[in-house]
Amino acid sequence: MRYFFADAGKPLLSRPTHPYSTVLTASWIGFALYFAAIFQDPANAQCLQFDYQIEAPSDLIKSEDWPLEFVRRSNPLDRFRLAGLLPEHLPNTKLREKQQMLIEAELAKSPDLHFIFLSKSNKQDRYGRKRVFLLGKREDQSPQSSISLQEKLLNQGLARLEPSHLTHRCASKLQNVESKARRDRKGLWIDPDLGVKQTWDVHVPAMISTYQIVHGKVLSVSRRPTGTSYLNFGRNWKTDFTAKLSKKTLAMWEQQNNSLDDLHGTSIYVRGWIESHNGPLIRISSPHQLQIDVGDTKRDEQSLEQ
Repeated sequence: MRYFFADAGKPLLSRPTHPYSTVLTASWIGFALYFAAIFQDPANAQCLQFDYQIEAPSDLIKSEDWPLEFVRRSNPLDRFRLAGLLPEHLPNTKLREKQQMLIEAELAKSPDLHFIFLSKSNKQDRYGRKRVFLLGKREDQSPQSSISLQEKLLNQGLARLEPSHLTHRCASKLQNVESKARRDRKGLWIDPDLGVKQTWDVHVPAMISTYQIVHGKVLSVSRRPTGTSYLNFGRNWKTDFTAKLSKKTLAMWEQQNNSLDDLHGTSIYVRGWIESHNGPLIRISSPHQLQIDVGDTKRDEQSLEQ
């Protein structure tokens, strides 16, 4: 059974009209109060909007094909992935087992667990998966407090953030969770292949087609509102690391931030897939792939030295 909330300012769905309408109406009220509590929690409000769909996943199981993917037991072709996380295989067996245990523990909480689609349109990725948030109660069982599986995985260093399809506030919130796990060197963050790279450590062809988080200082900015813009992290743009922004991405960045020119001389994190184009390059399709360094640099450098 699926449960829908109306858009902001519109009423909920009509009351059911059959002999047991009183019982069903009470059920509707219960669900309404439960989800009202969820959205009163400022943490969840950052990631969830009124353009969503809510469902109780009574037959949801973890897929055997991809990490962080789920299917219905009743219909294995109905597939879902955790929004905002990179669906990658973790580097060692111990981490994979910890990730599996955490996910299974969350799924076992049904019916207290619900998943929430990012939009009613249910747009799928290129593999036919719908992006969802899995939302359950916090361990302290606070009546007006809940936490997403995404946040739990990031908090324990059992996943990396891929924020392209998240809202600005949601991406910022989950970036903070990921940054803390990285500073504390939890889970995957002790693995040098997955940890933050300095710009001088990004090499081709060894890293082509790998997802990386790269840290460095922007040495020059080529801002072109009618074309392609670049952030250069080295003296020689033909060989050094570069971030590339399309006209659309530039507009999105400057709508949420200041002018791209303001990044000149600023230390930032760039995340994305490494390409080879006059040296290593990351193509920025979402402004959330750029994160201004707010103090992680020293700790990251210490981690690299250990």
